[in-house]
Amino acid sequence: MNSRGFVELVIASTAYQLRLIDQSVFSLVVGVGVITTILSPITTRSATGRTRLKQRAKRFLSLDLLLI
Repeated sequence: MNSRGFVELVIASTAYQLRLIDQSVFSLVVGVGVITTILSPITTRSATGRTRLKQRAKRFLSLDLLLI
């Protein structure tokens, strides 16, 4: 679990115990925390992969221009 998701769960748990939020809001916050924890590595890899592809394409194109 990433640190943001952990902090989210701690705050939600504390708010629920102090009865600042009800069970439906607590469930929603926990669900969002779990979903973002699962999706974070996937989207990070995807974004990093696209950046690497762009860098490779730029290098490839610059090499082609040097050969012309």
